[in-house]
Amino acid sequence: MNERVEKIEEIIINEAKGKAENIIAKAKEEAKKILDEAEQEAKKEAEEIINKKKADAEAQARRILSEAKLEARLKILNAKEQLISEAFDTAIEKLKEFSQSTQYKTALENLIKDAAIIIRGGDLEVLLPENTNVNLDLSKIAKEVENQTGVKTSLSISNETIRSIGGVIVRSKDQFLTVDNTFEARLERLREQLRVNVANLLFKT
Repeated sequence: MNERVEKIEEIIINEAKGKAENIIAKAKEEAKKILDEAEQEAKKEAEEIINKKKADAEAQARRILSEAKLEARLKILNAKEQLISEAFDTAIEKLKEFSQSTQYKTALENLIKDAAIIIRGGDLEVLLPENTNVNLDLSKIAKEVENQTGVKTSLSISNETIRSIGGVIVRSKDQFLTVDNTFEARLERLREQLRVNVANLLFKT
């Protein structure tokens, strides 16, 4: 009887061991599967984070490079503008010197004549910078204007003076028509073209 009971117990124990081993094996398999899936998910998330960080870093690098290029262009542009401005300042100084030279008289008469021709002659007055010390032949200029325009012309020096380094303003006596042929005005009218020429000379390389 005892032997039979022991036999039954042994069978039950062996079956229990078998079931336990199966349960443990399945549990281990499930656990490995869960761990593998978790590891894959972790890797995926890590790659996504890395890629996002990498993309952010690349975007930041591009932004920094773009800003640096823009800053460099602005600095070069500012340097060019400064040099061009200095070139114009030098031109103004040269014109000031020219207005004190012996050649100034001829230049001034030509400026008066050009302005009078633009107005198409008539009864005109000439406005000169203060302290202009030039003996102008206005009758000769008027005659040249008449020849060019076919209109009787007279020129007289106005009591009104202008603030300028040189040149002249010519206007009709009724002040309806005015031509500003001062050095500053002519420079301003030519500024854009002169600016291009100066820039080409300064930065031709």
